[in-house]
Amino acid sequence: IFAAFVFLSIGSAEPRMMGSGGQQQSTDEKVVSALRSKFKATAEAKRHSPALAEAMVDKDIEVVAVKTAAGRELMTRGEFSESRYYRQQPEIISPKGKLLNLTARDARKLGLIASEVKGFDEFHQWLAAELKVPPGALKVMEIRPTWSENLVRFLTDPMVSSFLLSLGFIGLLFELKMPGWGISGSLGALFIVLFFWGHYLAGLASWLDLLLVGLGIGLLLVEFFVLPGFGVFGVSGIILLLTGLVLSLVRHPREFPSWEFEQAFSTIGLSFLLSFIGLIIFFNYFPRTPLWRKLRLEHSETAASGYSTKSLPERITVGTIGVTQSILRPSGLARFNDLLVDVTTAGEFIGRNEPVRVSEIRGNRILVEKTERT
Repeated sequence: IFAAFVFLSIGSAEPRMMGSGGQQQSTDEKVVSALRSKFKATAEAKRHSPALAEAMVDKDIEVVAVKTAAGRELMTRGEFSESRYYRQQPEIISPKGKLLNLTARDARKLGLIASEVKGFDEFHQWLAAELKVPPGALKVMEIRPTWSENLVRFLTDPMVSSFLLSLGFIGLLFELKMPGWGISGSLGALFIVLFFWGHYLAGLASWLDLLLVGLGIGLLLVEFFVLPGFGVFGVSGIILLLTGLVLSLVRHPREFPSWEFEQAFSTIGLSFLLSFIGLIIFFNYFPRTPLWRKLRLEHSETAASGYSTKSLPERITVGTIGVTQSILRPSGLARFNDLLVDVTTAGEFIGRNEPVRVSEIRGNRILVEKTERT
């Protein structure tokens, strides 16, 4: 098997990751150590200097050259200190604090490459000569990313993911302020689907992540529209929602690589920040726009326009005695002679078939209290 490279320089292979702002940053020591070991093993298998391979990955590796009986030998600074050549003044090939990066001429001088070619055609001829076959017998295959791979790469970009989540949350929250289901809810759901679809195709999200996010949203809706206050359902919904979102951004959750979780939290944090800013802009400026006036019913039914609410029967006044027809907790039904009306208490619970007295009338609202009179 022959391996050949067409390059202007070689080295600087430190593993990097994309940060929240789209900028590259270094990974943790665990990832660097794993890649350094792979480079070293590959160099040893190909009979190249393992010190050079390590220095390409880890900038803390210093490579020196010493004179030996067999010629010149390359080793790390640590190996040099423990060798019998430690009294020599070594030649520094790669200083500490910088990644090793070699030109083609330097790489050939250090024995890291066997040949240097210029362009693909020259490489094609060189490979055919090494394999001892006619150049036409070699089949050239050029692999390029497909449109779907480029689309998934775009959707899983940290900045794009943050914007998709932000637009999805803003669309769904805006839909809660409008009656029925409209464009904003559909667009919000579409952005959420695009976020999970891209991460699912990239091998990040799974059906478990989607289930956790769905359960989290469901519990939050129950907390907002069914149960009073904010309690167990709301806290559980937030925990499930955040857990599902974080897991959809992490490829290896069991190994707990800090840089993956750091990137996941930064993406989610940025999306929540953008959602918060978007909602502030929406509630402060959007109601003043002509589009909002077209969506909102501006006409109001006021008493000055001739509208009025249904008045209470004149027979029901403060002090009128009646009997509850349902449990008041605190609202319910009560009968006053032959009239069945809606009543409410000041907060107390009153059972069925209990005598009550009208204590106050506020507009069309009748407040009652329990009494012993019949």
